[in-house]
Amino acid sequence: MSFFQSTDFGTNWTLLGADSLPAGPVSALAFDPANPATIYAVIQGFASSTLAVSTDGGASCTNLLETLDFTLTALAIDPFSPTTIYLGTDQNSGLGGLQSTDGGLFWTAYGLTSDLVNTLAINPGNDALVYLIVKTTP
Repeated sequence: MSFFQSTDFGTNWTLLGADSLPAGPVSALAFDPANPATIYAVIQGFASSTLAVSTDGGASCTNLLETLDFTLTALAIDPFSPTTIYLGTDQNSGLGGLQSTDGGLFWTAYGLTSDLVNTLAINPGNDALVYLIVKTTP
């Protein structure tokens, strides 16, 4: 999988870093608001989910986190503290989601729900307001 970039509102596209991402569909993409060359991607593999990061605008990529027992489903970067990253997970994790305050080196569960977290968002005016949308299981 590769990053592509358009600098003319989507008219033309340039390949960045051929095959720099792990194989699989990307389910979430987010930029570091303090450094837009840092791009985070949640990638769904055959038997795992991966949070990958590129610090050079997509030319190369490294894995920050790989899960084997559950799926990463959503991603949000704190606009005031970009080293704070939130991840949503599926109902198989029993976690609800994960949070890192150090740029993805260490993770803690925020454990609000055991349901599938579909979407995460942080209020751009107040990063204490974090929203998530879950798909509840009947």
